[in-house]
Amino acid sequence: RSSPPSTASSVAQFPRSTEASHSSCPALAGDLATLHTNLTTILTRLHAADPGGTIIVLTPYNPFGKAYPSSNAFAVQLDLTIAATALSNHARIADAFIPFNVAPKPGLCQLSYYCTNDDIHPTDRGYQVIANRFFLSWLI
Repeated sequence: RSSPPSTASSVAQFPRSTEASHSSCPALAGDLATLHTNLTTILTRLHAADPGGTIIVLTPYNPFGKAYPSSNAFAVQLDLTIAATALSNHARIADAFIPFNVAPKPGLCQLSYYCTNDDIHPTDRGYQVIANRFFLSWLI
């Protein structure tokens, strides 16, 4: 199978409040607060539509973590905000950041096309890892 066209947690313990994530990334505090508000609205509506349903929210990986290591600070703040919001709204988390950006193997270069052709999308193996994260979150 050819790769997609090029484009330019372990269960982690996440805080249940977005305060910590906002304090370490003050320039993004407004954007992270908006994310929190919007995600809260979405999760509230999903729970209203299916009160007994299980909601699993993906915390994304950072496709630019190898090329721009300093971008991981933003990615962590984004993931913490998503995770804290999800948890405070009775949703579960499927964490893609740990296997793609923290774990030494397989890691970003084996789980995405970024290191081979600047494509931020996951490889088939990367999609399998993400699917496994959802499955593990559903089991818990």
